[in-house]
Formats: sequence, C-alpha cells, structure tokens
Amino acid sequence: MQLHLALAIRGALFCAAWHAAATAAIAQPGASSSQGAAGAQIVEPIGVVAVSDLEFGAIAVSASEGGEVAIAPASGAAQYSGGARPACAGTSQCAIGAARFAVTGESGRDYAIGLPSVVMAEHRGGGGPGLPVSGLTAWSRNLGTLGPFGRLDQAGSDEVRVGGTLTIPAGTAIGSYVAEVPIVVNYG
Repeated sequence: MQLHLALAIRGALFCAAWHAAATAAIAQPGASSSQGAAGAQIVEPIGVVAVSDLEFGAIAVSASEGGEVAIAPASGAAQYSGGARPACAGTSQCAIGAARFAVTGESGRDYAIGLPSVVMAEHRGGGGPGLPVSGLTAWSRNLGTLGPFGRLDQAGSDEVRVGGTLTIPAGTAIGSYVAEVPIVVNYG
C-alpha cells in the first residue's frame, strides 16, 4: 500500500512542478501572448427550382441545309438561321421560350450562376446523333443583365431565365429531342 501511495504523490508533485514551470515560461520577460476569436455568420441557404423549360418549339429543317434556333434569355424570342424555320405559330405545341428558374435565399445577397457550355438533346425514340444546345446564357430579373451573376431582392428571391442555341444538321431525324439543362447557384 505504501509504495502505491508514494507513486501517486510523486505523480502529483511532477504535474504541479510542470504547471509552475510552464506558467513561469509564459510570464518571462520578452514573451508575449494574445487571444484571437472565432466567429461565424449563418445565412439562409440558397436554392433554385425549375419553373419552365427551355423550349425551341416545332422546327422544320431543310433536307439540304442545316440551321440553328437561338432563344434569347431575357425575352424568350426565337431567331432562326440557315435552313431552320418555325413549323407553326401560336399553338401550345409550338411554344418557344427561355427556361425559367426561381432562386431563393438571403435577401440582398449576390450569387453566381453556373451553366454548362453545351448539352446534348437526345432523340426521345432513341438512335441517331444528338443535337447540341450551346451558348447557354443566364439573365437575372433583379440585375436586368445577361451574365453569370444574380442578386436576391429584399424578399430573398430572383428569377433567372436561360436561353441558348440549338444546332440542327441537314437530314436530322424527325421526332422530339430533349436535354437536361443543369443550373448551379451559389453565393458569390
């Protein structure tokens, strides 16, 4: 029993001596100490939800000449070039327009918009080459400008519209084509 007690006392004396030496070293002349702080600000998470799709409508393409259809992000208007022409006007089946996304988050915050440079529209029936959708460009309602940035209003919301250009080669198979257009938003 005595041996065990003596070891415990020696351990306690060693700890006390080490603490006294460490405290004295900190208080030595020429030594300095300071304290920093750690902080964080928690903000409303940013989110994006698809409201409507990017629609190029029904298009007729010349058998000998390919063409393009460009949808303007802000207005949703279509511009046809080459051998591409609208196949009908005014019906819901032929509706055209920019994609629309609702963005929500911390009021007054700026954010960045990420879009791919190209997506491929694949034939719904399968087979055949895909059609490239390129030049994907965003427009922020609150900023009123084209580009990769937006701003949330005082209610913490914005609308982003996305346009792009569909390229249709001559001799493209008739049918419906569809592509996924991913969008990423994050605080900038």
